[in-house]
Amino acid sequence: MTRLINLYIRAKNALDNQKGQGMAEYGLILVLVAVFVYGAFQLLGQNIDATVKDIAGKIKSS
Repeated sequence: MTRLINLYIRAKNALDNQKGQGMAEYGLILVLVAVFVYGAFQLLGQNIDATVKDIAGKIKSS
């Protein structure tokens, strides 16, 4: 009976550890998305700024 309880406890601990691993993977994905967005803004930032200023100038003129 003791072996069965120990087996159950080990299986439960293994499943609990996988939940933490999943959270770590989500965190890594979030970091990768943030780095990608930052890089995209760095590359396209001046184009976006120019477009917004152009639109604002056209709105102001009308």
